[in-house]
Amino acid sequence: MKQQFFQIQLKQSSQQPSCITLENWVDQLTNPNFRQNLKQCDEQQEMMNIFPIVGYGLQLKTKKNLNDIKIKVLSISQVEKIIDLSTFNQLSRDKPNCILPLLKKQEQNHDLLRCELFQRKISQLITENDQIFIENSYLHLIQSTLKYLITIYEKSIWQKEIMEEILEVCEQVLFDTKLHINQIQNEEFQNSQFKLLNVFCLFQQNKIDQEEIYNKFLLPKILKKTQYDLNDQMQNGLGAFFDCLNLREDQFSFENIKEDIEKYIEENNYFYLKIFYGKYLSKLIEYFLCKEQINDKLKQKMFFKLKENQKEIKQLISSGLICQQEVNKIQESKTLIVNFTQSTIHKYLLNRLIKEEYNFEHTSKYFKSLNEAIQTDNYYAHLLRHAKYDDLIQFYNIYNLLNEQKCSYDNGLNQFCLYIERKLIRQISIQQLRKKDYKSFQEVRQSQDIQEKSDTIMIYSKLFGINGQDETKIQQIILDRISEICWINYTTYKTNFQVDEEVINFIQMVKDFPQNNFDLDIYSEYLSDVAKFCYKMKSLTQTFKYFDKFEKNVYQNLLPKDPFKANIFKKIFQLTKRIKENQFNF
Repeated sequence: MKQQFFQIQLKQSSQQPSCITLENWVDQLTNPNFRQNLKQCDEQQEMMNIFPIVGYGLQLKTKKNLNDIKIKVLSISQVEKIIDLSTFNQLSRDKPNCILPLLKKQEQNHDLLRCELFQRKISQLITENDQIFIENSYLHLIQSTLKYLITIYEKSIWQKEIMEEILEVCEQVLFDTKLHINQIQNEEFQNSQFKLLNVFCLFQQNKIDQEEIYNKFLLPKILKKTQYDLNDQMQNGLGAFFDCLNLREDQFSFENIKEDIEKYIEENNYFYLKIFYGKYLSKLIEYFLCKEQINDKLKQKMFFKLKENQKEIKQLISSGLICQQEVNKIQESKTLIVNFTQSTIHKYLLNRLIKEEYNFEHTSKYFKSLNEAIQTDNYYAHLLRHAKYDDLIQFYNIYNLLNEQKCSYDNGLNQFCLYIERKLIRQISIQQLRKKDYKSFQEVRQSQDIQEKSDTIMIYSKLFGINGQDETKIQQIILDRISEICWINYTTYKTNFQVDEEVINFIQMVKDFPQNNFDLDIYSEYLSDVAKFCYKMKSLTQTFKYFDKFEKNVYQNLLPKDPFKANIFKKIFQLTKRIKENQFNF
């Protein structure tokens, strides 16, 4: 093994040097000190331990079985791209645990890539075990890296450069071996450990067409993916997937929203690729097949036949090739995809209306589209299952209340106020509130933090067609309510609950404030825990008139598990009880 290495005539390399030692791989291998140390090694383990490697930093995950090891590349170093073994002993931002050296074909250092010492060193890096040797470990590492590159492929320059280098290395270490396969129609290819590597090389050299890749390489993988039973409870990150759709302004207008949505779903088959075939297989399909081929091939699949050829589906059911239950599952999955897609697009258009494109005509057409969608099949139930679509439900309900009948108009105004109050309260930072120095509720009400919310109320009022006296009235109601919530929470944070006098003042504030109607069930989620407890006690005792009943039936159930908080609650309760017994203004 050692002699084989010394017989190699190393040629000068154009490989990028390590960012640590500023030497490339050939530089390190031709270093006199290294060569002298290697000559003095008698044990194989010693040789492997001092043998240097320079190349791309990889982060690997390996799964060891009795007679096999599976390699998965998790990342390729992006900061310190080219590294050497000394990197493993340093703090690295990319945290690599393996190195992939790639050399240009024109350098003619192929003997180095084939030598046993290098192969064993790569095996040692992968397994982290000197006693285990993986045959063709270098090719396994290259193929795993290629799989990772295809999975994340975005046609970036650095990805293309590494893929070109992989092809050149394959020409040096794969092409003249039995592992290289020129034809993928035969059984030899199906039994190969390096299917991806072989198809990639043939594809890059234009020695194979897309039809052949599809039939012999992709289709067997697709046929294994037979599970169409999706649900919307975050399976495969389904909901999150649709939150990241690539939506462009030129794809959607307010003139033909329904048609634009249908066109978007029709033209973007990557929905079905990624959801049903998984990220890697969908990326394989996108990498090896052009868009026209993808459309042609996928539309032959059962999933795409449902809408286009019901007659053929009935024939397949009659012949027993597919059962009605399978068809129903596929249809449910398609409906789910459509529901998620139109929800995302309606949210996108709503944000456009709010931020920049409001006018009466746009708004009318938007609500018409949303109404038509919600009144179709089970779409409304779909929206109800997902809190992130609450805006769509609220807009649908409020708009219809305000525009259907006069008798529902006041209810619509009330629902509008509640919706905007919640939205604005969520925007007020508790941390920022703590930093303020308010002396009274009036100071909170007149503060800039509250007054600037008027602009938001005005924008939403326009969307819903609220104007004139009604707009002035609801603006007053909304600003008053969010000011009250802020004052209650602010007072809670400023109260020292270890001091009886301050606690009594807080209890008195709860008794008298706010003076107008305050529905705890609606606003409790925006109150601090202490305030929530006090207002709950106030509500259940009807302003403390039935305190004994509260103490007997409810009190213990309201105490939190946190001992510190529980002691505060108990103190508030005991002081309230003492006040009542002594009739201090209660």
